[in-house]
Order: sequence, then structure tokens, then C-alpha cells
Amino acid sequence: MNNMQVSDLLQYNCCDQESQTMENSQLVCSSCGSRRKIVNGVVLGNELDSYDQDQEGSEVYVEQTLNLYKDKKVSSRYYGRYSKPSGLKDLYTWFVARREVKSVEKMYRKVKDDVQKVLDAPCGTGKLYGLHQKYEYDCVMSDISFEMMNEFIEDREGEVEGVDFIQSNAMKHCFSDRSFDCVMILRLLHRLSGKDVNRVLAEACRVSSKYVIVSNSINTNSLAQRWRGDRPMEHEGFYWDRKKWLETLESYGEVLASTKISPLVSSEEVFLLRVA
Repeated sequence: MNNMQVSDLLQYNCCDQESQTMENSQLVCSSCGSRRKIVNGVVLGNELDSYDQDQEGSEVYVEQTLNLYKDKKVSSRYYGRYSKPSGLKDLYTWFVARREVKSVEKMYRKVKDDVQKVLDAPCGTGKLYGLHQKYEYDCVMSDISFEMMNEFIEDREGEVEGVDFIQSNAMKHCFSDRSFDCVMILRLLHRLSGKDVNRVLAEACRVSSKYVIVSNSINTNSLAQRWRGDRPMEHEGFYWDRKKWLETLESYGEVLASTKISPLVSSEEVFLLRVA
């Protein structure tokens, strides 16, 4: 574990931080008796239990996020593309991933002197791990999929330093209000309906005291976008009109900066938001 104590963070679905202790590879609340297992260095947490499946758009979230990324084969394939590419398709994914990291670093540099505690959620298979280490922040890497995080940990044979891995649902994090200086949301929102996008943004702003770094797919209608055959998924939100997206972000705070991942090969942009 890094300088942050896990028991100082997990207050959302429990009584209070002082009641939680580490005991036999579990985080135990002495007040209510709740237990969170720790498996291969990952504190397991809330999954579907914190998501109201009757809400509009939930079938999209469950199908395209929860069920998809909890599949061991899917998580293994994603990690391979980002870390050990083979073939042209994997090289494309690897290139975009590298560009994503560079774009996030641009936003990092703008606030680096004002940030110490960072939440990377969803962290997936650890794409931003090297960046977190470079800036030596106190970092929690979190994802709803244990399988995705475990791919990264197992490949490194458990030799992961400077971060904590805690399973949490971006729709309803297990962390207390204003636990972090900065929360990042990379490559999630393009899979969600507009209503669910707002739920994720609201949660990020709840647990962040200062900034949110977030990516989304913007409809540029460019020649490159047409050539790639990119098209909206069958729900609201996959490609956002830029004006509408900025209006959505500005309802949560001030947009300080943005940068395009790589205009020729990706419609994704990264935005830096100061939380209101």
C-alpha cells in the first residue's frame, strides 16, 4: 500500500473510517461487520449492488460495461493490445493508447503543483500506471472489473508500487466525499447513455475536491472519421456534439483545457475540469 491508508477511503457504504481495520486479508468494519476481501492486492468492492438496473440506460451499461469487462477473455485481450501488440489491429490500439497517455499527461502538467491524491477510475488494465509513478502522486487505481486490474497485477507478478487497487463502481463509488484532488475518467463515457454519463460525472465530482480529467468521443464529422467507418452506437451519447458536451461539463464546473488524442485516428478528446 502507498502513503494513503485504504481504511481512510472506504467510507461510502460503511459506518466511518475509524471502524475499519485490516484483518486476515480483509477490510473489516467493527461497527456493522461488513467485510471487503483483498485478492491479489485488490480490495474487492461494490459491483451491481450499487446500480439501480431499473434506471433508464442501465441495460446499455450492464451489457457493454459490466458484463463485457468482467469476462476473463476480454480483459486478457485488452491487456494484450495495450501492452504486447501483435498484428495491425493491435498496433492501432497500442498507438491510440500511447496517445491517450500523452494527452492525460498534458492535463496533469497543468495542475501538478495542486494535486497530491488521485483516483484513476476506471483504470482498466493499468494503462496510466507509469504516468502515476512518474508524478509520484498518492494514487488509487479503481475499476468495476477485478479481471481487468488483475491482468495488470499478474503480468507484473505482483510487483506494483505506489498505488492501491480498489474495486468500485463509477456509478456509485465506495469513496467518501472529496477524498481526492483529481479524478480521471478515461475511455468509459463513449459506452454510456447520456443519463449514465451524468451519473458518472456527478460521482467523480463528488469524490474530487479540485479537478476531473475526462475523455469523450466528439463528433467531428471529419474525413478521417468517415474513412474509419466510425458511427454512433444505438444509444444516446457515443458521439457527442462538442457544444452539447461542453455545456454538460460546464454544469459541473469550469473547463480549463482540452486536447485531442490524435485527430487522424481517434475522435477522442481529453478535458480538464475544475470542480465547482
